[in-house]
Amino acid sequence: MATIAEFQKHGHDIYVIDGLSFGNRDFLLIPDTYFHQLDIVNGHGLSEVVHKIDADWIIHLAAIHFIPYCNQHPFKPSNINISGTINILNAAKTLNNL
Repeated sequence: MATIAEFQKHGHDIYVIDGLSFGNRDFLLIPDTYFHQLDIVNGHGLSEVVHKIDADWIIHLAAIHFIPYCNQHPFKPSNINISGTINILNAAKTLNNL
């Protein structure tokens, strides 16, 4: 992922939270200790991981945007894209450093 590589190039530690419903762990060039397999729809679990990481920044890239899949399965993409985003914002707003 270009985003990860760019931040790593500048010396930042990168943590990834990904449910891997559309991704592949092999493409994420980060240590296993920096990877958390979790669906962002799981608000409680997401809050726990966000607090454990205690990041300075959160960059939200989780979305289902493949139109044929969205047309065939309208509920799942909507749930992830809307509820998941709300869960990320709720977890982020409780951190002291953001």
